[in-house]
Amino acid sequence: RGLVRGSELRGLSRDLRRAAPSLTRLARDSVPVLGQLRSLAGCTSEVLVPYGDDRLTDKAFPATGPVHQEFGKSLAGLAGESRSFDANGQWFKVLGTGGLETFNLGNGLFGTTLEPIVGNNPPPDRSRPPLRPEVPCETQENPDLRSIPKGPPATVNTTGAASRTRSAKAQDVAVATMRRQLKAQGKDTRVLERDITLQEIRRIASRNGLTGALERTLRGEGR
Repeated sequence: RGLVRGSELRGLSRDLRRAAPSLTRLARDSVPVLGQLRSLAGCTSEVLVPYGDDRLTDKAFPATGPVHQEFGKSLAGLAGESRSFDANGQWFKVLGTGGLETFNLGNGLFGTTLEPIVGNNPPPDRSRPPLRPEVPCETQENPDLRSIPKGPPATVNTTGAASRTRSAKAQDVAVATMRRQLKAQGKDTRVLERDITLQEIRRIASRNGLTGALERTLRGEGR
Protein backbone atom coordinates (compact mmCIF):
# COMPACT_ATOMS: atom_id res chain seq x y z
CA ARG A 1 0.00 0.00 0.00
CA GLY A 2 2.86 2.40 0.73
CA LEU A 3 4.38 1.72 -2.68
CA VAL A 4 1.32 2.99 -4.55
CA ARG A 5 0.85 6.17 -2.58
CA GLY A 6 1.08 9.59 -4.20
CA SER A 7 4.75 10.14 -3.41
CA GLU A 8 5.75 6.79 -4.96
CA LEU A 9 4.38 4.91 -7.99
CA ARG A 10 1.20 6.94 -8.20
CA GLY A 11 3.18 10.16 -8.50
CA LEU A 12 5.58 8.57 -10.99
CA SER A 13 2.72 7.39 -13.21
CA ARG A 14 1.21 10.87 -13.08
CA ASP A 15 4.48 12.42 -14.25
CA LEU A 16 4.94 9.83 -16.98
CA ARG A 17 1.37 10.38 -18.18
CA ARG A 18 2.21 14.02 -18.89
CA ALA A 19 5.51 13.14 -20.58
CA ALA A 20 4.26 10.19 -22.65
CA PRO A 21 2.84 12.24 -25.58
CA SER A 22 6.09 14.16 -25.98
CA LEU A 23 8.17 10.99 -25.82
CA THR A 24 5.90 9.38 -28.39
CA ARG A 25 6.31 12.28 -30.79
CA LEU A 26 10.07 12.22 -30.25
CA ALA A 27 10.24 8.51 -31.06
CA ARG A 28 8.12 8.99 -34.19
CA ASP A 29 10.09 12.00 -35.43
CA SER A 30 13.44 10.30 -34.76
CA VAL A 31 12.90 7.65 -37.42
CA PRO A 32 14.06 9.86 -40.36
CA VAL A 33 16.98 11.14 -38.28
CA LEU A 34 18.13 7.60 -37.54
CA GLY A 35 18.02 6.89 -41.27
CA GLN A 36 20.29 9.86 -41.91
CA LEU A 37 22.65 8.69 -39.18
CA ARG A 38 22.85 5.30 -40.87
CA SER A 39 23.78 7.02 -44.15
CA LEU A 40 26.40 9.09 -42.34
CA ALA A 41 27.87 5.98 -40.73
CA GLY A 42 27.99 4.20 -44.10
CA CYS A 43 29.70 7.19 -45.74
CA THR A 44 32.23 7.34 -42.91
CA SER A 45 33.14 3.66 -43.03
CA GLU A 46 33.10 3.26 -46.82
CA VAL A 47 34.53 6.60 -48.03
CA LEU A 48 35.91 8.91 -45.33
CA VAL A 49 37.94 6.35 -43.37
CA PRO A 50 39.54 4.76 -46.48
CA TYR A 51 40.33 8.25 -47.77
CA GLY A 52 42.00 9.19 -44.48
CA ASP A 53 44.06 6.00 -44.56
CA ASP A 54 45.18 6.60 -48.15
CA ARG A 55 48.57 8.12 -48.94
CA LEU A 56 49.59 10.83 -51.40
CA THR A 57 52.09 9.79 -54.04
CA ASP A 58 54.52 12.52 -55.06
CA LYS A 59 58.13 11.76 -55.95
CA ALA A 60 59.22 15.38 -55.46
CA PHE A 61 57.53 15.75 -52.05
CA PRO A 62 56.90 12.25 -50.67
CA ALA A 63 54.33 12.02 -47.90
CA THR A 64 55.51 10.83 -44.50
CA GLY A 65 52.16 9.39 -43.48
CA PRO A 66 48.54 8.82 -44.49
CA VAL A 67 46.16 11.65 -45.26
CA HIS A 68 44.74 11.96 -41.75
CA GLN A 69 48.26 12.56 -40.40
CA GLU A 70 49.34 14.93 -43.17
CA PHE A 71 46.17 17.01 -42.78
CA GLY A 72 46.85 17.64 -39.11
CA LYS A 73 50.26 19.14 -39.92
CA SER A 74 48.62 21.99 -41.83
CA LEU A 75 46.77 23.13 -38.71
CA ALA A 76 50.04 24.24 -37.10
CA GLY A 77 50.66 26.67 -39.95
CA LEU A 78 47.14 28.06 -39.71
CA ALA A 79 47.56 28.54 -35.97
CA GLY A 80 50.85 30.35 -36.56
CA GLU A 81 49.22 32.75 -39.02
CA SER A 82 46.33 33.61 -36.72
CA ARG A 83 48.40 34.33 -33.61
CA SER A 84 49.49 37.81 -34.81
CA PHE A 85 46.80 40.46 -34.73
CA ASP A 86 46.01 44.00 -33.70
CA ALA A 87 42.88 46.14 -33.44
CA ASN A 88 42.34 45.84 -37.20
CA GLY A 89 42.26 42.04 -37.12
CA GLN A 90 44.65 39.19 -37.81
CA TRP A 91 47.62 39.64 -40.12
CA PHE A 92 50.61 37.69 -41.35
CA LYS A 93 53.71 38.51 -43.34
CA VAL A 94 54.34 37.35 -46.89
CA LEU A 95 57.87 37.08 -48.24
CA GLY A 96 58.01 38.28 -51.82
CA THR A 97 61.01 37.47 -53.95
CA GLY A 98 62.05 37.29 -57.57
CA GLY A 99 64.68 35.72 -59.73
CA LEU A 100 66.05 35.19 -63.19
CA GLU A 101 63.39 32.68 -64.22
CA THR A 102 60.34 34.40 -65.74
CA PHE A 103 57.17 32.46 -66.53
CA ASN A 104 53.97 33.26 -68.37
CA LEU A 105 51.10 32.43 -66.00
CA GLY A 106 48.39 33.28 -68.51
CA ASN A 107 45.76 36.03 -68.59
CA GLY A 108 48.49 38.65 -68.88
CA LEU A 109 50.19 37.57 -65.65
CA PHE A 110 53.89 36.84 -65.30
CA GLY A 111 55.96 35.57 -62.41
CA THR A 112 59.60 35.14 -61.50
CA THR A 113 61.33 32.46 -59.45
CA LEU A 114 64.81 31.90 -58.13
CA GLU A 115 64.99 28.38 -59.56
CA PRO A 116 63.43 26.79 -62.67
CA ILE A 117 60.01 25.21 -62.15
CA VAL A 118 60.17 21.50 -62.98
CA GLY A 119 56.42 20.88 -62.98
CA ASN A 120 53.08 21.20 -61.26
CA ASN A 121 51.49 18.45 -59.20
CA PRO A 122 48.58 18.09 -59.04
CA PRO A 123 47.79 19.96 -62.26
CA PRO A 124 44.90 22.42 -62.00
CA ASP A 125 41.54 20.98 -63.00
CA ARG A 126 39.12 23.61 -64.30
CA SER A 127 36.19 21.20 -64.51
CA ARG A 128 33.96 20.46 -61.56
CA PRO A 129 32.70 16.93 -60.88
CA PRO A 130 28.93 16.48 -61.23
CA LEU A 131 26.90 17.09 -58.09
CA ARG A 132 24.43 14.25 -57.52
CA PRO A 133 22.83 14.63 -54.08
CA GLU A 134 20.42 11.77 -54.80
CA VAL A 135 23.30 9.23 -54.90
CA PRO A 136 24.27 7.89 -51.45
CA CYS A 137 27.76 8.84 -50.36
CA GLU A 138 28.68 5.28 -49.40
CA THR A 139 28.12 4.06 -52.98
CA GLN A 140 30.21 6.76 -54.64
CA GLU A 141 33.76 6.26 -55.84
CA ASN A 142 36.47 7.00 -53.30
CA PRO A 143 38.73 10.02 -53.96
CA ASP A 144 41.65 9.16 -56.24
CA LEU A 145 44.81 10.81 -54.93
CA ARG A 146 46.91 9.75 -57.91
CA SER A 147 47.87 12.45 -60.39
CA ILE A 148 50.07 12.95 -63.43
CA PRO A 149 52.44 15.91 -62.93
CA LYS A 150 52.09 18.68 -65.46
CA GLY A 151 55.04 20.41 -67.04
CA PRO A 152 56.15 23.91 -66.06
CA PRO A 153 54.51 27.03 -67.51
CA ALA A 154 56.01 28.59 -70.60
CA THR A 155 59.16 30.58 -69.96
CA VAL A 156 59.54 34.13 -71.21
CA ASN A 157 62.55 35.29 -73.17
CA THR A 158 63.97 38.18 -71.17
CA THR A 159 66.93 38.82 -73.47
CA GLY A 160 64.98 40.36 -76.34
CA ALA A 161 64.72 44.04 -77.15
CA ALA A 162 61.15 44.35 -75.83
CA SER A 163 62.10 42.79 -72.50
CA ARG A 164 65.13 45.04 -72.14
CA THR A 165 62.98 48.09 -72.85
CA ARG A 166 60.42 47.11 -70.20
CA SER A 167 63.17 46.36 -67.71
CA ALA A 168 64.84 49.73 -68.30
CA LYS A 169 61.52 51.55 -67.88
CA ALA A 170 60.78 49.71 -64.64
CA GLN A 171 64.26 50.54 -63.36
CA ASP A 172 63.78 54.24 -64.14
CA VAL A 173 60.50 54.27 -62.23
CA ALA A 174 62.09 52.46 -59.27
CA VAL A 175 65.04 54.88 -59.15
CA ALA A 176 62.77 57.93 -59.29
CA THR A 177 60.53 56.52 -56.55
CA MET A 178 63.48 55.73 -54.30
CA ARG A 179 64.94 59.21 -54.76
CA ARG A 180 61.63 60.84 -53.82
CA GLN A 181 61.34 58.71 -50.71
CA LEU A 182 64.90 59.45 -49.61
CA LYS A 183 64.42 63.18 -50.22
CA ALA A 184 61.20 63.16 -48.19
CA GLN A 185 63.11 61.51 -45.34
CA GLY A 186 65.85 64.13 -45.49
CA LYS A 187 68.55 61.68 -46.57
CA ASP A 188 71.26 62.36 -49.14
CA THR A 189 71.83 58.72 -50.10
CA ARG A 190 72.85 58.40 -53.73
CA VAL A 191 70.76 56.13 -55.95
CA LEU A 192 72.54 54.71 -59.00
CA GLU A 193 70.85 54.47 -62.37
CA ARG A 194 72.59 51.20 -63.16
CA ASP A 195 72.76 47.73 -61.65
CA ILE A 196 75.10 47.32 -58.72
CA THR A 197 78.24 45.27 -59.35
CA LEU A 198 79.54 42.37 -57.31
CA GLN A 199 82.57 44.37 -56.26
CA GLU A 200 80.34 47.12 -54.87
CA ILE A 201 78.26 44.54 -53.00
CA ARG A 202 81.43 43.10 -51.48
CA ARG A 203 82.54 46.57 -50.34
CA ILE A 204 79.16 47.21 -48.68
CA ALA A 205 79.27 43.80 -47.00
CA SER A 206 82.80 44.49 -45.76
CA ARG A 207 81.78 47.80 -44.18
CA ASN A 208 78.92 46.07 -42.34
CA GLY A 209 80.83 42.96 -41.27
CA LEU A 210 78.86 40.66 -43.58
CA THR A 211 81.64 39.41 -45.84
CA GLY A 212 81.46 35.85 -44.53
CA ALA A 213 77.69 35.65 -44.94
CA LEU A 214 77.92 37.07 -48.47
CA GLU A 215 80.57 34.59 -49.56
CA ARG A 216 78.58 31.66 -48.17
CA THR A 217 75.54 32.89 -50.06
CA LEU A 218 77.51 33.18 -53.28
CA ARG A 219 78.74 29.61 -52.82
CA GLY A 220 75.16 28.44 -52.36
CA GLU A 221 75.62 27.52 -48.71
CA GLY A 222 72.95 29.91 -47.40
CA ARG A 223 73.48 31.09 -43.85
